[in-house]
Amino acid sequence: GVSISNEGYAQLVSIFTIYNDQSIVCVNGGQCDLTNSNSSFGRLGLVADGIGPTNFIGTVTEFVSAGSDVVSVNIGADSIDITNAVYDNVTGLATITTATNHGFNVGMSVTMKDMTFTCDSQLPVTSFGISTANYSNVTGVMTVSTSIPNNFYVGASVTFSQLVFSCDSGGGVSTAYFPPAPGDNNGDVNYVFDVVGINSVREFEVNVGPSTIVHNYQTGGNVSISTFAPFPSGAFGNIFTVDSVPATNQFRAYVGVSTLAHTYSSGGEVELFTIRPYDGQVVYLDEVYNTINGVLITNGGSGYTEPPTVTFSNPSESWGVKATGVARLTGDSVTSVDIISSGRGYTGTPTVTFTGSATGTINSLPTYYVVRSATPVIGGITTVTFTDNIPYAVGVGSTVPFFKQSRVIASSQAFEYIGSGNTALSALPQRGGITIPENEIVNKNGGLVIFTSTDQAGNFRIGEGVVINQLAGSITGVSYSRSLFSNITPYILALGGD
Repeated sequence: GVSISNEGYAQLVSIFTIYNDQSIVCVNGGQCDLTNSNSSFGRLGLVADGIGPTNFIGTVTEFVSAGSDVVSVNIGADSIDITNAVYDNVTGLATITTATNHGFNVGMSVTMKDMTFTCDSQLPVTSFGISTANYSNVTGVMTVSTSIPNNFYVGASVTFSQLVFSCDSGGGVSTAYFPPAPGDNNGDVNYVFDVVGINSVREFEVNVGPSTIVHNYQTGGNVSISTFAPFPSGAFGNIFTVDSVPATNQFRAYVGVSTLAHTYSSGGEVELFTIRPYDGQVVYLDEVYNTINGVLITNGGSGYTEPPTVTFSNPSESWGVKATGVARLTGDSVTSVDIISSGRGYTGTPTVTFTGSATGTINSLPTYYVVRSATPVIGGITTVTFTDNIPYAVGVGSTVPFFKQSRVIASSQAFEYIGSGNTALSALPQRGGITIPENEIVNKNGGLVIFTSTDQAGNFRIGEGVVINQLAGSITGVSYSRSLFSNITPYILALGGD
């Protein structure tokens, strides 16, 4: 039907799928907001599978007691100097070398600044004489007029030389060249500036930076298209995605194609791009622990007259909870296991055993904690609140990787005969098609489907917790038993009901 991947995002309405193997699928951090849609027949309905690449990695700043849902995390990132960059203008890929190991992973976002490249300009490199230059020390913008029409445009990089300005820095009026010569103690030397405005064929604007001192243009100066270009210029952003990691001090990123070859000259810094954590991200703390999602029967055994005892291995951690389940028989063989408790704290490969001859293997699910909210990032630190309590203590310095969760958020979703198959005729109930309600919603590997739905029998579901059965006239589900009933009972009593 529809597939959304690689942190893609879509809002869809009135999507009707029929006989699809999978109706709506979100993988690798993809998200779909789905409204008033229908999934008919086929194998699987709404599928959320896994998480996206690591966005960034934080560290815990304060000890967290078991049972808490709030963690203080440092997600600040230090900048790393860039020592070399090789740019392929055909593919748009840049191979960046850093002064130290960067620690980036594929899929992470990084920001780069202050790199300088040389290139053959797309325009003739003509030096234009300057007739006037009006500088605003408040805004930092300098409006420059050339003696003849120039060929500049917004975004072009230009270089200046030998402009004479006067100013009074406290010891009387004096004159100085702009840009300043090295060693004049006037701050960083910068000869390359981006054109930010075009007022006429002779007049253009550049931002050379603000000052606390008024400067007045006196005479002289030249300007021309620069063969040195700062990167990124900001015109197309400064956030890039790590495409590959050839070495611990190298990474590749797509920065865009160009008709011009560019050669790295000097400078530059890179740092991991971090943002305030948001609802839609998930984390684990130091290590991924698993729960038991189901059992695949590899040998149903025989000769059973009553369901055998199902025993799961103990969890790896002391704070863990052992999973429990009940076997189901068809005839005298085991055909499935209903999971009563999914347990927690499992690592490695847990096992399941049966009394008698039946055997099976475990399908486990990783446990990620979903971000509910986070405070603004101050000094690199944010306080994150999760939707679930953390059942174990977390020490200072524990690592907290952040990922985008694969999600399907569906409202008013109609399911008809999901699980009956992909073949048009044989999937029909009158031709033997068998509905598998468990296939309507599939959460895998940390993905999450949030939904309200109605099936072919009119049963209404509010997520995994509440089922309203129209034919039976009943409301069931774990969430209903825990909360809805406790609210309805006093309401009935208040109305005078029995």
